[in-house]
Amino acid sequence: MPRLLSTLIVSTSLLVSGSLMAADVTVQQLQDKLDHPWAVAFLPDKADILITERSGQLRLWNPQSGLSEPIAGVPKVWAHRQGGLLDVVLAPDFEKSRRVWLSFTEAGVNGGAGAAVGYGVLSEDNRQLRDFKVVLRQQPQLSSGANLGTRMAFDRDGYLYIVFGDNFHSATAQDLSKL
Repeated sequence: MPRLLSTLIVSTSLLVSGSLMAADVTVQQLQDKLDHPWAVAFLPDKADILITERSGQLRLWNPQSGLSEPIAGVPKVWAHRQGGLLDVVLAPDFEKSRRVWLSFTEAGVNGGAGAAVGYGVLSEDNRQLRDFKVVLRQQPQLSSGANLGTRMAFDRDGYLYIVFGDNFHSATAQDLSKL
């Protein structure tokens, strides 16, 4: 996993440009101290990158200062198998609100787990996520740790779209009446 961040950045560059030839691509390892990195979000300055680690840490990477200590205020996660701290996206008005959205898994009441989504406000010094609020919890929380993945994206109108994994219950993923 140490090369995930550099690979992700190169892959993103390829998707954006589309016309790059393999000879035009240079891979540079930017960081090797991450614990199972899962998702990234570029801050508006295009230099700082928020990185989620599946084990529950949110970190900031900067070209000059490198990898930050874990950012405080991140919710406690259930980090087992494919569960943990998952996606990170910035609110469309991040420059004004400093709102950061996270998806993660949390323990359920009967030994299972489920995904949750919430947001907090990133401090000006990028060291703390304040006033974190969970706005959505996956119900029922029945996962054993498989296929818990989530992805989030804002559209042009500012609506947040959230996709949940099927919790390895593919036969009933579209029909909750069978649970």
